[in-house]
Amino acid sequence: PLAPPISTDNLKRMPTAAAILFVALMAAISFWANHRFYHHPRLPMQWSWRGTVNSTAPRALALSIMPALTAATLAATLFLGVPEQGDQNGETLRIILANGTIFVAVHLLHLGLIAKQLGPKNR
Repeated sequence: PLAPPISTDNLKRMPTAAAILFVALMAAISFWANHRFYHHPRLPMQWSWRGTVNSTAPRALALSIMPALTAATLAATLFLGVPEQGDQNGETLRIILANGTIFVAVHLLHLGLIAKQLGPKNR
């Protein structure tokens, strides 16, 4: 038997639920990274093409920028992306899923670069 169709009300809630889950995932990743880099008061934020660190930021700020940027971007997508007549094709959900996935990947890349810069103990 096939699954019952998703109701229109639930379909409208899916982009919001996905956005909330992505922001929660980003916050969880940052909390994990805060524990991992606890002994480093400042973390690298920008590198030159040669691989040297150009700038650093306090750990709390460095780990909160990406979750905040994710929340702001996904909230703007929710508020601006749903047409008045509804989102029949799930366009907003696809945009939320794509953007959320990209934000998580970039955040993990940044944390990997930080770990590499700080040395073998942080890998």
